Amino acid sequence: MRLPVKAQDRIAGALQAFSGKFLPIRMHRLHGGLGGVYLLTNSKNTSVAVFKPVNEEVKDEYRDASFSCPNSFLDDDVDPFPRSVTTTIQLCNSISTAGDGAVREIIAFLLGENFASVPPTGMALVSHGVSVPRLGALQKFIPNAGTAGEFSPTMFPIDDVHRIGALDIRLLNRDRNDGNILVTLSSNSQCPGSPAHSPGSRCQVSSIRPIDHGLILPENFGTIHCVDWSWLSWPQAKIPFSTATLRLISDIDVEADAALLRHLGISESAIECMVTSTIFMKMAAMSGWTLADIGSAVVRDYNRPDTPSLLEVLIDRAHDKYGYFNCDAVTVCIKDHSSLGNKQAHSLHSSRGRENDS
Repeated sequence: MRLPVKAQDRIAGALQAFSGKFLPIRMHRLHGGLGGVYLLTNSKNTSVAVFKPVNEEVKDEYRDASFSCPNSFLDDDVDPFPRSVTTTIQLCNSISTAGDGAVREIIAFLLGENFASVPPTGMALVSHGVSVPRLGALQKFIPNAGTAGEFSPTMFPIDDVHRIGALDIRLLNRDRNDGNILVTLSSNSQCPGSPAHSPGSRCQVSSIRPIDHGLILPENFGTIHCVDWSWLSWPQAKIPFSTATLRLISDIDVEADAALLRHLGISESAIECMVTSTIFMKMAAMSGWTLADIGSAVVRDYNRPDTPSLLEVLIDRAHDKYGYFNCDAVTVCIKDHSSLGNKQAHSLHSSRGRENDS
């Protein structure tokens, strides 16, 4: 199965600097997460890319368990920065043998690059020295000052938070913890360097960018809980969307997204969930709901995991009214749902949105 031509061109253009032979390149295995993740550095010890081999992906049923990556590129007992060797990287246009996580990482880039600044990501064959070539997701490294968990959320740009949150709702991401958001500081920032940065007169965040999208596009809504979306408790989530962000949400082409996912082999049940959540988000955003309003309606309460979310209730209503699951039927139910005007259920704001400062 090959990527669509337009997708191939986008990935090739974004990652063209990584296709070919490189000497020297070092590969360092990163620890602390599930699955195999490798940092590629150049001769100046500058990070250039992140690689996630397909054969070291963690299957969904093991996401909460202790897991040791099999057949890793590097032995844990050797120097994490071994002798610099020739590393060959070949970008791939075929994903027929790719793992679920790698495909989802690429989908997040294709759908989220212009929406929420997801870093360039493509499928690649990587061989390090004499190692057997490994297939996996290759992502351009984004220089950063740390992850969101090391900073006060009040420091993050409002539009960035809104767009990352909207992407997570759109793709039903089950792993948006604060370690999966990179923080970039303004060029003139001077931060104290403490483990938990707080708003300071000279510490300014210029942008935040989302990474790690291997757990997007589930096949049902019951697997998504409020703890999966760190931004849900941030103050920005309660602020109305800006006009520019509302325009981005309105311009999402759900049918085109579904066609891409179908072409890449994503299951119909996962596509139906994506389409439904995206339609719900578009309609709710245009009706004045905040990111917090929408997110809370999509996820289940962590303390009541067996209680369906509002969106699940709407889906059930479609079953009752039409006798089968159909995205068009759910759309009608959403339009008719009285809670779009029920301030007791969700606090609504002006649908005009917040005007841009620029």
